[in-house]
Amino acid sequence: MAAFVGGVASTRALSAVGPDPETIEAGGDEYFVTVTNASRDRDIVVTHVWFDTEPRVDLLDPELPVRLKYSEPWETSVPVEKVPADPEQVPWLARCLLSPDDKVIKSRPRKDVPPAGTVPRQS
Repeated sequence: MAAFVGGVASTRALSAVGPDPETIEAGGDEYFVTVTNASRDRDIVVTHVWFDTEPRVDLLDPELPVRLKYSEPWETSVPVEKVPADPEQVPWLARCLLSPDDKVIKSRPRKDVPPAGTVPRQS
């Protein structure tokens, strides 16, 4: 079973998916962060993704920055053990920075996400 994180702000969506705290196995589970452009009016450019923890955990994905067209998702991940936070709080801690307006999007829980699937990447 998986716990899901999601977020919506303005016309952009940010979500993350991670394992249920009861099923975490050391060294194997990851949190997945998904950004989806929900704006019909313009592309968005995601320049940074992180977890707002102490210390902050930046997700240094080689695909960043990434430009997303309307409804296009992009996803990255980080091992669970790298995020120093209570797994119950992680759904609200994912962040992404959009260019050119330097808008920070915050996550919040998302429901009805399958426990397994493919990782959206640029083609």
